[in-house]
Amino acid sequence: MTETALEAAIGGPLAEFLADRIPKAAAKAHQRFRGVPADDFEQAMWLKVLSRPDKFRRLFDEAKYGAIWAELRREGTKVGQDDRRYHLATQAAVDGFSPYDIEFYSTGMLANLLPALVEAEFDTAKAMERAAGSTDAAGIHIRSSDPFGGAENYLVVLVDVIKAFCKLPEGMQRLLKTYYAVSQADDEDGRWARESLASSQGLTADALRQRVHRALQRLQDELGGADPWM
Repeated sequence: MTETALEAAIGGPLAEFLADRIPKAAAKAHQRFRGVPADDFEQAMWLKVLSRPDKFRRLFDEAKYGAIWAELRREGTKVGQDDRRYHLATQAAVDGFSPYDIEFYSTGMLANLLPALVEAEFDTAKAMERAAGSTDAAGIHIRSSDPFGGAENYLVVLVDVIKAFCKLPEGMQRLLKTYYAVSQADDEDGRWARESLASSQGLTADALRQRVHRALQRLQDELGGADPWM
C-alpha cells in the first residue's frame, strides 16, 4: 500500500507516527524470532492497524503511544509464535514425535528455580545434593533411591538452565544472582528484603522487578523461548 493510501485509510499524522514506530517494533520482534524476516513483521503490523483503524486512531488521539507500542509488540509475538509452531510441528513430523512432547520453560518456573541455583552457586552437584538432603530453595525434594523421585528430570533441568544462564550478558547474570540471593517469600520480611535491594540500586521495587522479568525472558529465550501453544 502506498503512503498516500495509508494516509487515506488511517489519517496522515497516525500514518507518519506508525511509519516511524512499526519498523522499530518489527526490528525488536526479529531480534526475538530470528527465523522471521523483519519485513514480514512490518507487513503483519500494518495489516493489524488497517484491520482496526478506529482503535489505533483513538489511541493516537488520546496520546496513548505506549498502548500502540504494546499492540505492535503483541502482533510481533503472535507472528513469531505462529512461525515457531509451524517449524516445531514440521520438525516433529519428520522426527516422528508429537510437538507437545517438547519441554518449555516458563518465566515462573525459572523464577522458582533460580534461588536454588544461586544457593548452590550454579553448581549442579551442589544443587542436587541440597535437593536430595532436604527441600531446596526451589521447593524441590528429590529421592535418589526412588526411580520415580524425579532426580533424573531435575538434573536435566538444572543442566539446561545453567547452560543457558552462562550465555546471558554478565550484567543480567549479576542482576539475577543478586535478586534471587534475597528472600523471595511473599511476606513482610521478603518484601522488605527486595525493597531494600531495589533502594540500594537507586530503583523502586517495581522497576527492579521489571528488570528482573526482562532478564528472565532473555533466559527463557536461551532455553528455546516460551511455549508457543500457550
